[in-house]
Amino acid sequence: MQSPILITGLMYIMFLMGLSFSGFYYIPFIFPNITSGCTEKEGLVGSFIVGMISTLIATPCTAPFMVSAIVFALNQPWLYSLLIFQALGFGVAVPYLVLSFFPQLLSILPKPGEWMKVLQQFLAFPLYFSAAWLFCILIKQTDIELLFPVLSSLILFVMGIWVMKLINNKKLIGRIVICFVIIIFATSPLYFHKVKESIIRGRSANMEVLEFSETTLTQLLDQKKNVLLSVGADWCLTCRVNERIFQLDTIQALFVKKRVIYMKGDLTSENSEMSSYVNKLNKEGIPLYVLYVNGEKVKTLPQMLTEKVVVDTINKYVK
Repeated sequence: MQSPILITGLMYIMFLMGLSFSGFYYIPFIFPNITSGCTEKEGLVGSFIVGMISTLIATPCTAPFMVSAIVFALNQPWLYSLLIFQALGFGVAVPYLVLSFFPQLLSILPKPGEWMKVLQQFLAFPLYFSAAWLFCILIKQTDIELLFPVLSSLILFVMGIWVMKLINNKKLIGRIVICFVIIIFATSPLYFHKVKESIIRGRSANMEVLEFSETTLTQLLDQKKNVLLSVGADWCLTCRVNERIFQLDTIQALFVKKRVIYMKGDLTSENSEMSSYVNKLNKEGIPLYVLYVNGEKVKTLPQMLTEKVVVDTINKYVK
């Protein structure tokens, strides 16, 4: 998510899927015979393929709960990692197991009908909102003048769909969608030759806020300063929710009282210095919050923060 090319691609995909859900066009499935043949097989092979496809559909996003388990699993011995991923797999399989043991529950499941089309059209709006959110991230990652070709290409694409609908060739529209996505991924590097660096505005109204620099952090720790290092990104929803905690007057007043410096590391765009330091801490994911007291690392805060967690941690370790 640090690459504007990836952000642009995801934004296009969300927008195009939204248009498809809204009924503007239909994307033909490329391998219908292969997948239908595999999923209709009986026995272990068919069950495995159905489970694999279900997992791919059910787990597109790991935050904010699965990410902690996955990061922990990747840093454990293989046996513990295997047990953790087996537990995740069991969780995905629970609905199937329940219906297998209690087949009478199948009768209360909704039957296919007109409601499915209405639901599909409704689900287009979360996709549009996702595209808008990704565009907000793109604004922070790139120069503003580079956003014009991004929006222009979307407008031209919608115009192309309109023209194709006049021709009334649904298969042709689907092929154009696929070609459009391929062209976008192939040409995106030409747009994003320059990535805007993240800017942190120096000092808030109350507490001292510094942009991350390993040199600056080392100097502060050598001076026996108290520092709370926060590492996040605009594309991390958990990070953005947690950031509001540090904007509370009570938290900022506590930082001033305890003389805690708030140092913010930003991974919205690629930041090799920040990534390298996170690796030195033996951490894999964000958000990451590390408290240094008198120049020494004393505590890594949880990824899901509350005002009470921050206050209790500061009061406990900073005297």
